[in-house]
Amino acid sequence: MELNLSLFVHGVPKGQKIWGPQEDDRLYIESFYGRKTDVSVQLLVETFRIGDSINCYYTYLRSGNLKDKDGRAGSYFALTVRVNAYYSDVSNMYNILDAAYRKFIIGTILVDKAAFTNFNVLDFEDVSAKLSDLEKEIVGYIGQFSVDSDFVSLDGFVVNPKTEIKGVNLYECNSENLLSHVKTNGNVSVSPMYPMIELMNLTLQKESEIEQVKKNAQIDKDNAINAVKEEYASSGQTISTLSQKLSDLNGKLEKKGVDCSKLEAEILKLKESNQRMQTELISKEEEFGKMVATKLIVIDKALLELKEAVKMDIIPSTNKLSNICKKVHWKVILNAFHLIVSLIVMSILMLVVWSNNEPSNSKLVNKDELKTEIQALENKMKKCEKLVVGFVKSKKHGQTASFNSSYPNARIDIHELSSENPNMKKNANYTVSIKNADNNLNGEWEAKDCTINGNTITPLNAGKCVISYKVDGTRVLSRTITVIE
Repeated sequence: MELNLSLFVHGVPKGQKIWGPQEDDRLYIESFYGRKTDVSVQLLVETFRIGDSINCYYTYLRSGNLKDKDGRAGSYFALTVRVNAYYSDVSNMYNILDAAYRKFIIGTILVDKAAFTNFNVLDFEDVSAKLSDLEKEIVGYIGQFSVDSDFVSLDGFVVNPKTEIKGVNLYECNSENLLSHVKTNGNVSVSPMYPMIELMNLTLQKESEIEQVKKNAQIDKDNAINAVKEEYASSGQTISTLSQKLSDLNGKLEKKGVDCSKLEAEILKLKESNQRMQTELISKEEEFGKMVATKLIVIDKALLELKEAVKMDIIPSTNKLSNICKKVHWKVILNAFHLIVSLIVMSILMLVVWSNNEPSNSKLVNKDELKTEIQALENKMKKCEKLVVGFVKSKKHGQTASFNSSYPNARIDIHELSSENPNMKKNANYTVSIKNADNNLNGEWEAKDCTINGNTITPLNAGKCVISYKVDGTRVLSRTITVIE
């Protein structure tokens, strides 16, 4: 099978512009104008029959904070490679086009500013010669880093797809699974910004555990309130019995002509005290219910923040996973559990004090049973603490291992050094960078006896110099260099 690869460059510098083959392909390219995307960078793989030809289009698409030449938002830029076969190494295609965007496009066609990126040309024809060179470079790279088995005939593939496109995380790409999916559905989208399946499953698991903790806390609250109500009902029964006995006694005393006015005053006082106790109990129960409801809302809010953190994840690397954990206010959740259990214990103790202070109440609360209930509630609270705190700590401790797993070939590169010139010189400037890893790690450099300015390091003393790269305060890479005079 004779391979045919072509490059299209298109976007909206000022109205939609297209560079490269036109003819029948124009209808496909024009479909990107006003197209909605759910991530700001992605590689779209789509199979189309246009005329008598069936081709697979690989489109590296950039959108989001992209403005046209006049500063209007809502623009896009894309590099599309048309192949008359299915190229199965989708990750390699993404990396090649991403490198072309960063090295050839940024600085010529586009200008990358702090808050946004905007077009630097009005028409791609203004840089046609550079784009022709870029096409040769891309075709050459694909040929250099591919084997014949990477190219699969498009016979039997679904073309002109109508189904909704599926998003796959770049770091979870599997060539066999993607081939089967594209052959059956005709399209797929690959991006490092799509959430990883492992992270989504972990989030669902922790969400289920926290929901169970909430249910247990609600059960404990209901049980404590019911216990207080039962105690109150028992006290009411005791008062009713005493009232009946007093009534019988009054009947006997009346027969003997004894004045019972003082006893009647006492029973009236007892009834009034009972009424006050009932009113206060209702008031405290309402106040307690409102406070618990407020804290449960705090827990719901924390869960919502966890879900939003997963949805808004930018690059699913190790430091971003740590950022997700930071977004969830775990201390708020723990404080809510503390307060719920404390309020339950305080309510029980207050009722004990009221019942013991009532002079005519002959039934006192069993203090040993109360201590047992309080201890059980505290044990459940500590179990909840360990569950949430353990989860947060596991995320922090696993950061370095997760970086090494995501970027096993990552290393520190010093631009000015080579195998012929392996040593650094004192007071000379050197440019450092991370190779074989994401360019948007947002880490920081660290080196003893050196001055550091951005990605420039200047050694101050001769000897051994250890250069380290840290992400969120965790050292993930190190390199030792000899410094000479």
